Amino acid sequence: MHLHVDDADAWIARALAAGAELEREAADQFYGERSGSVRDPFGHRWNIGHSIEEVTAEEMQRRYDAMMSQSK
Repeated sequence: MHLHVDDADAWIARALAAGAELEREAADQFYGERSGSVRDPFGHRWNIGHSIEEVTAEEMQRRYDAMMSQSK
C-alpha cells in the first residue's frame, strides 16, 4: 500500500509510535518524492511518501541511470 501524505517523516513517526516496524527510513528519491516504508503489526507493508518536486520523465531517467551506474 502506498500512502501519499503531506509529511512522510511525521506519518512514519506516527506509525512507529503506534507499533509499526521501520523497514526503510524516509529519504529523497530520484523521482521527486520523499518516502520510506514501515510494516504494521499485522504484517502489511506501507510505503509512505510526499512530493518534493515535479520531475520530467527525461530527468527522472537521467537520475535513475546515474544512480544505477554508481551502484555497480
